[in-house]
Amino acid sequence: MKHVTAPKHGNNWQARKDGYIAGVFIINGKRSYRGIGRLADLEKSPTGKRRTVKQLNDAIQSLWETRREELERKTVRLHGEKRPIKDVLQEWMDGAGNDGLSPETVEKHYALMANQYLEGVGNHPLGEMSLVHVDRFKGHLAGKGLAPVTVNMRLGKLGVFLEWARKRGYIERPPMLEKVKEPKRAIRAPDMAQTLALLKRIHGLATTCPDLRQRYFYELHWMMLLFILGTGVRRGGPFYAKWENVSFEQGALLLPKSKGGEERLYLPSTVVVYLENRRGRYPDHVWLFDDGRGNLAYSDPHAMTTAFRRHQAVLGFARLKIKPLHGFRSLFATVNLNQLGADSKSVSALLGHASFSTTEKAYLGGMDLARKRVLNTYNDQVLSGLIAENLLKIESAKQ
Repeated sequence: MKHVTAPKHGNNWQARKDGYIAGVFIINGKRSYRGIGRLADLEKSPTGKRRTVKQLNDAIQSLWETRREELERKTVRLHGEKRPIKDVLQEWMDGAGNDGLSPETVEKHYALMANQYLEGVGNHPLGEMSLVHVDRFKGHLAGKGLAPVTVNMRLGKLGVFLEWARKRGYIERPPMLEKVKEPKRAIRAPDMAQTLALLKRIHGLATTCPDLRQRYFYELHWMMLLFILGTGVRRGGPFYAKWENVSFEQGALLLPKSKGGEERLYLPSTVVVYLENRRGRYPDHVWLFDDGRGNLAYSDPHAMTTAFRRHQAVLGFARLKIKPLHGFRSLFATVNLNQLGADSKSVSALLGHASFSTTEKAYLGGMDLARKRVLNTYNDQVLSGLIAENLLKIESAKQ
């Protein structure tokens, strides 16, 4: 939105009797006259040639436009600094679609950050934004029990907003955003016994719980666990998917990308059979994780994660610090990479990592099992065929 424009009718400038040129500007809806230069300085070109009437008008118009841009930058900056941050956040979200972001991404990430910021910090003028506000925002997120990685995600979105405001000229320099530090540790995955115990518990509750409504929600937990154990997908993928995105013929689920479009998630036959059975029982549902009334069963995937944390607490292995749901995504990765010998690039693609180095750091940090597996395979299929056992027995040379 431009705050400094030309008048609708007439010239953008006027030559005064004293030899100066006054530019005519509409600044925030009000007519204003500002000096833009001396007429005598423009009557000749830089080479000393006298300009024609048309050339003179073009030179004055160019000077006027330069002056207008200067006033625009100053006016926009002052305009942005004084505006409540709530209004600027809304403007940022309204225009996010022009950057190629889908409405789902704006709602899940941009709007969520904006709401939590206003909830924790308040609606202050944008120009007052400082480290104090950032620290208050961090404290609010930590008080909600969010993990450091989630807090850093929210700070990242706040940084995107502040950079957008800087480019628009609303603020001169955004405050520095220091991420919350988290001690590095290997991602812990549950073992097979713990996984089987959780499967039995959730399946039992989904089939025998006397409260039918509660039993329905336990089955949603079962379905989420089945998705993660079967494909290694992030919890948010299937959570926000609709039944119209499921292709039973292809055995795949179309997941929306953050910047528009879709990506295909192939499903193992075990998951496809279950989904066919569930679709037959609930043909009118819109979402995979439908509440039975056409809405999502939970406000966001974090709420379902809390439910899984309770399951782990009941089974007694919550103290092992295995992340609910994400731990079973780790199980999918480590079993495929270190025990089944799956192609690491394919596993990285299934996990949705943008870079293969992420897979290496998280799940191939200890390469001992992978190295031994390679050596054993090579020994069994190649080396043992080249070198017979009797060739390995060599008598000591007699001196």
